[in-house]
Parts: sequence; C-alpha cells; structure tokens
Amino acid sequence: MLGEHLRAGPWKAQRWKTGQSVSFYRERVPSLILQCPRRYQEACLVPTCLETSCPALQTGPVAAWNSSFLSPETMLLSLLWLGLTLLGALQTQAQRPTPDLIPAPPLLRVPLQPDFQHDKFQGKWYVVGLGGNAVSKEEQGQFKMYATTYELKEDDSYNVTSTLLKNEDCYHWIRTFVPSFLPGQFNLGNIKSFPDLHSYTVRVAATNYNQFAIVFFKKVTKNQEYFKTTLYGRTKELTTELKERFVRFAKSLGLTDDHIIFSVPVDQCIDDA
Repeated sequence: MLGEHLRAGPWKAQRWKTGQSVSFYRERVPSLILQCPRRYQEACLVPTCLETSCPALQTGPVAAWNSSFLSPETMLLSLLWLGLTLLGALQTQAQRPTPDLIPAPPLLRVPLQPDFQHDKFQGKWYVVGLGGNAVSKEEQGQFKMYATTYELKEDDSYNVTSTLLKNEDCYHWIRTFVPSFLPGQFNLGNIKSFPDLHSYTVRVAATNYNQFAIVFFKKVTKNQEYFKTTLYGRTKELTTELKERFVRFAKSLGLTDDHIIFSVPVDQCIDDA
C-alpha cells in the first residue's frame, strides 16, 4: 500500500540491530524506501518510521554496505543486485492498484477542543484505540499498545516521541508538531523534507487532559488522503463509556466497525517511555 511506503526523512539518530545509526543508512541511500507494519498506523502515518524489520534494510542495503569488506568484483555485483532489487520494488509498487479508501472528511467537520491548553496536554499518553481508512479489523488482537509522549517547547510546539514493543525490542520514532493558527491544531514540522507529502495535520478533537484524548490525523500525498483517529489514555484502561464515545466519533468521520480496533495492553518498553 502506498501509505505504508514512506521515504526516509530527518530524525534523531537511533540504533539499528546492525549497530549503525539511522543517519548512517540515510546518508548512503537517501531515497531508501522504508516499509512500516500496518498495525503501527501512527508510524505509517508519520514519515519518520524507525523500523528494523524493513525488508529493504535486511537485504539490499545491508548486503551492499557489507560488501565494502569484499573484493571489488563482489562489491560491484552486490551494488548491481541492490539496484535491481530497489528497481523491482518500485515497479511492483507502481503496478499495484490504488486501494479504495474511505474519503477523508474536511477538517471543518472535525471538532476541535475548545480553549485548548498546551501545557495540560503534554506528557505521556497510551494508545488505547485506533480507527482509520487504512486500519483493518483483522488487526484486532495483534495491535499492541504503545505510548506517545508530547514534550512542550517554548514556542508551543511539541516534540513527540512514540515507543512500541516489537519482537522483544523497544523502538522509538520522533517528530515535531508545530501549532497552526487554531489552538489544538498542529502541522508536521519540516514537511518540506518530504516531497511526496502535501500536508500532515493533527487536530485534538476532545480531551479532559487527565484521563483521555481523541486526536485526529490527516495525511495528504500526491495520490491519496489518509486519515485516522486515536484514543489516548493517561492509563492503559479506559471506561466502556469512553470507548463507546470514541467509536461514535470514528463513525461520524465515515469509518465503520471494520476500521476501528483497540490495542492489547503491554508493559515492556512503554512503561519506561
């Protein structure tokens, strides 16, 4: 799916299992395409996914960089194989039919928390529920809970860090949300670094700051509009009433039950975030 193939962008260096930093890889293959697992929709909707299970990293690039320790003939063959592999992946993606997605609602249809308080919203939130036009009910039971922390800066923007557990390892991705002219609405920082991304909007639809928050995300690319809504909780468990309120809100955006899931609580990684 096009929405699950995002180009590498600027981020703080994190460590891969190979021992090299993300910046090490990006500097050598700037157009490297990273593939994020669909169950982590927040990563896939943000063009800074840090994912060590990306097929491109496990095969072509790693093989090519490791070839620096091989003979010149082997290095040339490895680089040729890398080029053919990436070309084949791009051709396959281009030939893949565009999925029929539920249209994203206009932002004016999405509520905005009145008198939004930046300082009260900061801190750690657990992702309890998720709904979106690229989310499938088939992922119910496989979608592990992760944590997202909002760190308020002096200009009222947020440094946003998400932490998740995968294959017994902790993964992090970092981005910046910059305030717009409306309190409670934000745009992705440094968006010019992503040529295929036209806009990325975050809108806090409802929150009481100390218990829950419902947040709307919309990403517009050259070919598609993706949107999702997230149910945040200050704790891992929320009341049935709040979950039902989230489902009603998701359906008001045009989503169906087939596009709404709830996470499985975990302890590793996210408790230390």
